Amino acid sequence: NNCSLNEAMQELNRYNSTSVNLYNNTTAQEQSQSFSFHGNNLNKNTPAITIQQVLPITHQALIDYLSERKISPDIAKQYCSEIHYSVNGKPFFAIGFPNDNEGWILRSEPFKGCTSMDVTTYNGASNTNSLKGLCLVFEGFTDFLSYMSLKNILAPQEDVIVLNSLSNLPKAMDKLKSYKEVHTYLDNDDPGKKATLTIKQTHPAVINQSAKYADYKDLNEYLVSTRQIQQKEKPKVDVKRKPFKGFRP
Repeated sequence: NNCSLNEAMQELNRYNSTSVNLYNNTTAQEQSQSFSFHGNNLNKNTPAITIQQVLPITHQALIDYLSERKISPDIAKQYCSEIHYSVNGKPFFAIGFPNDNEGWILRSEPFKGCTSMDVTTYNGASNTNSLKGLCLVFEGFTDFLSYMSLKNILAPQEDVIVLNSLSNLPKAMDKLKSYKEVHTYLDNDDPGKKATLTIKQTHPAVINQSAKYADYKDLNEYLVSTRQIQQKEKPKVDVKRKPFKGFRP
């Protein structure tokens, strides 16, 4: 269909009851990717991914991945873990973002994958069960972490729904109806625009925040560009070194 990998994944998800998963090898030098399609012809009782360990994020490759995407490691560590898992006995690792189905959305430099597909919800500090004011909607967790990095905050004041896939939008619609106002931070591609329009058609008060990064594909791309501009604009400090007089005993 002449589409990108992300668009192909979304299209395949429409024909599948669960998900399509991609996996990476444990090193960037030895990348190995494979599909695991849970269709009716496969044994669903055999898990495609076996979780071995859930750890705090410490692996340098994952920290470098966050750095390349300009996401604050401290913020990422608040919401994500370092997931070590196996596929057919082969070890892998990735950044894991938990969803409401007790599954993990897995990300690293070479791939995108998941153990199960569902939305992720957070209750903000300013909302209560009796009065739900504002909800923020993000397409993926990197967009959510980008928002937090731009705001430089560890916890949002508003409630948050991370779709983790546009195919999960129907699951979020009933939840969104309980809010007075919804702010969407979806991608600026055709699927993202269609999803935003779908939410607007069913909710009376939706603000499309993607207009703030209209020149970029998504919020993370905007974050990366913003940080690069800030880095270029930093004034160079001319440090005059004092003459070296030797080490003191």
